[in-house]
Amino acid sequence: MEYPTLVARLRDTLAADSRVAGIWLVGSRGRGESDEHSDVDLLVAAASDDVDKLSGSVIDLVSAAFPLVYSQQLGAAPIFNFITKEWLRFDISLCGTEALSRYRRDGAQLVHGSDDLDALLSDATHELGADAATVERLTIEFMRVLGLLPVVVGRDDIATGVSGAALVRNLLIELMKQDAVVVDRGGMLSARRVLPDRHYEQLRALPPLHSDSGSVVAYNVTCARLFFPLSRMLYGQCGLAWPDGMHVALAEHLRATLDIELIS
Repeated sequence: MEYPTLVARLRDTLAADSRVAGIWLVGSRGRGESDEHSDVDLLVAAASDDVDKLSGSVIDLVSAAFPLVYSQQLGAAPIFNFITKEWLRFDISLCGTEALSRYRRDGAQLVHGSDDLDALLSDATHELGADAATVERLTIEFMRVLGLLPVVVGRDDIATGVSGAALVRNLLIELMKQDAVVVDRGGMLSARRVLPDRHYEQLRALPPLHSDSGSVVAYNVTCARLFFPLSRMLYGQCGLAWPDGMHVALAEHLRATLDIELIS
């Protein structure tokens, strides 16, 4: 089964339930930015009184129509994740019709429902800048994780060190996304589309990560020397006060234990 066929079958399956008022193709496919690897994202609207009952039926409805190997529900304002036997991936977000104004019409293709319902979507197309709470959270977590580097080196726990280096890299990627002015940052698999070219090239230039302490230390240090200048810049943009106490303590800790000098 190809993804266009999947979309059509999902539409027919969901629209057959009388509680479903509207269905939109959203995400990268709705914006016309998809590639052969993109999953399917659907927004499904129901009357507010029907949302809870429909939420309890979505997995059963989809399971009856598709050979699934995976399904789960996330959150009280539910999002459902699915994978078919052919490993086609799709997500369904469910909302009440009164909440449709929270979603942008730009990049949402109506596949079931009335034009009047479609008109409830927002016309706003504002671009996302850096989110202060996210920048602060990423920075504090990066410092905390980096501060564990002397532990894994001292214990010669290289398996944990490699995992920690990957976590440090992922925090760096998420911070780089905050430097991207875009309409939609997407999910975990959206870095190539979202990141500015200069940041993506910096990621490409990260040193190889091998299972030895020298490689783990070098990888962490390189990520830190990319992370902190960018974080300071974003802190300034967001009007945040830099966490000097934690940063200075971290620098002194790494200097004393591993003879590392942070550049920030």
